[in-house]
Amino acid sequence: MRLFISVNKEERFTPNRYYRKDLDFDAEIPLYDMLKNGRVCGTESYKLITPVTHLAQSLTAKKIEEAVHKSPVPKNLFFIESNSAHNISYFTAYITAAYLGKDKHPLIINFDQHSDHGTAKGELLCSNWGGFLRQDLQCDYLVIGEPTYYSKGECSLYQSDGKRISFKIKDLASLFHKYNAFYITVDMDVLKNGIGVPKRTNWNEGIMLKEQLMSYLDLLPDDKIISADITGLPPFETAKLTAIEKHLTQYITDIDEIAEKLESKLK
Repeated sequence: MRLFISVNKEERFTPNRYYRKDLDFDAEIPLYDMLKNGRVCGTESYKLITPVTHLAQSLTAKKIEEAVHKSPVPKNLFFIESNSAHNISYFTAYITAAYLGKDKHPLIINFDQHSDHGTAKGELLCSNWGGFLRQDLQCDYLVIGEPTYYSKGECSLYQSDGKRISFKIKDLASLFHKYNAFYITVDMDVLKNGIGVPKRTNWNEGIMLKEQLMSYLDLLPDDKIISADITGLPPFETAKLTAIEKHLTQYITDIDEIAEKLESKLK
């Protein structure tokens, strides 16, 4: 199922014809009452209103878990409205990983221009959710798309013990075949969108081409993805829609193509 996670109270799911019609969501999980900062501008991060010691026991986790349990299929594709709320991937990955059992640990793959690994201390943010997830699941965490490493043909693999090693992108296929399960998250800010056009997300653009991203997804073994998410739906103001409608439509088309590719791997 396609599950839309809404985080912006002012821009509700129902009237948004772009996200609803073109991405064809099956259900909505509203989280805007559980997050603070409202609509994020610039590079702020959504934060949980009530942080808890055990994130998996939070109301946020329970609301997502309830939606997952209602789904008629075990594997789902989540759309997290804003990539300033990428920390929600902690919950979608943690909850779906539970279906693997205690002795199986997925590889978390984050296509992102930021590591999002950070330090697993304090509040859960879009800058450190990966560190929390790696620590709590005792799994490996791979980041593909950081400009510093990606420009050198490398990516970052954080092992379950927290040690970071550089890995050659050309060897991704061999790396993927070492794992039996994957959770995939695609932050749309990883992509390059060209000079003089509106940003894809709340954050600045990356340097990866969409065609490159699709080729990496092709390398993933079929039927081993436990679930996935895409975050960073294009932000826009209704009053300014006419000026950016062409680019907005293209960005939504790109998201839909990536979604279809992921769904072909989820089956």
